[in-house]
Amino acid sequence: MGNPSLFVAIYQPRYGNFQHWALHLHTDHEDFIFEVDGEHPSFIKVNSSAKPTDSDTLIESLYVGEIGIPDVATVKKIVDEARVDNETLEWDCQEYVLELLEACEREAILEEDDLDFAETKQILKTKRGPIL
Repeated sequence: MGNPSLFVAIYQPRYGNFQHWALHLHTDHEDFIFEVDGEHPSFIKVNSSAKPTDSDTLIESLYVGEIGIPDVATVKKIVDEARVDNETLEWDCQEYVLELLEACEREAILEEDDLDFAETKQILKTKRGPIL
């Protein structure tokens, strides 16, 4: 039995020219995808029990890191409490995932000095925004 893991799933654009991002939580028993769908100003949270690899539009899955088994409930709580910002024009699915990762860091689920997490944050910064 392995520890649960977090990933950022990156998909082909759903709307416009922005890649779609979602947070993927993998455990030995189930997979969850946490995302927002839609466009400004009508984003909605969508949480599902699925694997990103089940989608034909998946481009890549970036490993964020392992988390403890007790942290699974905390991640779900973070997602439940995360707000959807339909007022800020620049806010989107990418910002949502970044905010979830920041909340996981604040809750000490992820640590800034973890090499996998640090590397993924750098990669996400370069991918943030429209596809050129």
